[in-house]
Amino acid sequence: MELDDKIQKWFVENQPGDQMSYKEAWWKNNCFIRDRLLKLFPHYIAEVVGTHHSKSIKCPVIKTGYKSVDIIWQYNFHDWQIMIKSPVELDLHDLELYKADGTYFYYQGIPEEYKFQPYSKNNKKQFAIDVSSNDLLDVWAFALELRKAIDFAETISVKFKEV
Repeated sequence: MELDDKIQKWFVENQPGDQMSYKEAWWKNNCFIRDRLLKLFPHYIAEVVGTHHSKSIKCPVIKTGYKSVDIIWQYNFHDWQIMIKSPVELDLHDLELYKADGTYFYYQGIPEEYKFQPYSKNNKKQFAIDVSSNDLLDVWAFALELRKAIDFAETISVKFKEV
């Protein structure tokens, strides 16, 4: 089964009922993950690794990655929680520009092994990011910064293992 088909199947099987006022936002966020984020980080098998409820709607927690970096994506219609596990330090810049410097971490549906502390100058390998906005442009800007940081880290460190 193709990557997008597997994720799409989960979406179809778990879509909210027509009476749910956040159904359209749920589809918008999930299609953004499927159609944008998963394509930005290619060559990785994405999977739903957990779920949680927001606005009485079951939402996925999706694991993907890039090179040998694991990335967990979780949203709740208010903000996004993103967990990063990297074998090398990643230098992220201008987090406040795209509201990726939030401080509220609730870890709903996040697997235990990915419940990290927030990103900081002393914590650049296994960390949490809170994009304190549900604006997909902010999430996209952070995702681009993350990919750039992974690509840059690869050029200055031991070659990442291609996944």
